[in-house]
Amino acid sequence: MQRIKNNIKIKDGSLIGRTLDSNNKEEMKRAREFRHRIFLDELGWSLPEGTVEDVDEYDGGAVHFGAFSDTGELLGYFRLVLPENGFMIEREFASLIYPDYCVRKEKDTVEASHFAISRRLRGEEDGFRVIGLLLRTLYLWAKNNNVRYIYGVCASDYLEFLERLFSGCKSIGPAYEYQRDVSSSALIFDLDKLDLAEIQVFWSLVIDKSRIEQ
Repeated sequence: MQRIKNNIKIKDGSLIGRTLDSNNKEEMKRAREFRHRIFLDELGWSLPEGTVEDVDEYDGGAVHFGAFSDTGELLGYFRLVLPENGFMIEREFASLIYPDYCVRKEKDTVEASHFAISRRLRGEEDGFRVIGLLLRTLYLWAKNNNVRYIYGVCASDYLEFLERLFSGCKSIGPAYEYQRDVSSSALIFDLDKLDLAEIQVFWSLVIDKSRIEQ
């Protein structure tokens, strides 16, 4: 299967969502700094002993995505880990997988990780626009590469919400607290079961919630 890494681009008003150029050192440096600021400085994640920046063995073979403002500011990021490189749910998040669950390693399966948006946008309607744009770039990349299944890890409360709303989303293991009072769960999403009506309901609920909380 031919992988498309550098030619996915979607424009939504003043926002641009696209794949990042993994050969562009400056662009990848910006992505690492963005991740570091959010996951380590803001959320308190820790780095493996002996490391000083948010880089791991999955980065090199991953497909990286970003959402940018019209001025070029990086507002959101995530990456897709490909099956030939192994998945985080098999190693770092093995506690979230049922013992008898067989992790898919076919070329129609990827793992989404490090999904994050700028702190100032969280909970805001513009923040949900960024999230929506990133998800659209993921979907377009997946369809262009014949990818059907996407693994991921999210807060257990979010997974319960997603399972109720999307028929193609399901848990693949028990919840586990890697951080105190923060329960995480692993999921698999079947894009072939994605329904447009479900997406419209999802975003209407999300946007209405963001407006109420403002």
